[in-house]
Amino acid sequence: GLTSDDSAVLFQYHEDGTARINDNWGHKSQAFALDSFARERGWLERNDEIISVLKLDVGNHVPQVLSGATELLASGMVKALILDLTIRHKGDKKQCIEAIQQLMDADYELLMWGEGDVGPS
Repeated sequence: GLTSDDSAVLFQYHEDGTARINDNWGHKSQAFALDSFARERGWLERNDEIISVLKLDVGNHVPQVLSGATELLASGMVKALILDLTIRHKGDKKQCIEAIQQLMDADYELLMWGEGDVGPS
């Protein structure tokens, strides 16, 4: 799994084949930050690696995953990202705004795809 740092995550598996992060119990799995993944492979030291498209399908955990990818995103190695920053709960708003700011600071152009309103509600 992906997270903001290198740690263990508990997954609760369901009969339909899906899995959800559960803070209290479940199958323990190693999680890692994208920065650690890239650093271990030497990608951040070399300028010849390119990731054309990085799709994050991590449910409502996009802000946490992005916070673990600061160096990777700032390196310019990732040319395009596909992600869902939907604000589902009142508490998600601050994290989503911080994630958007992180992407803007790394010079990404933000585009909306799909239906919905953009901006404060």
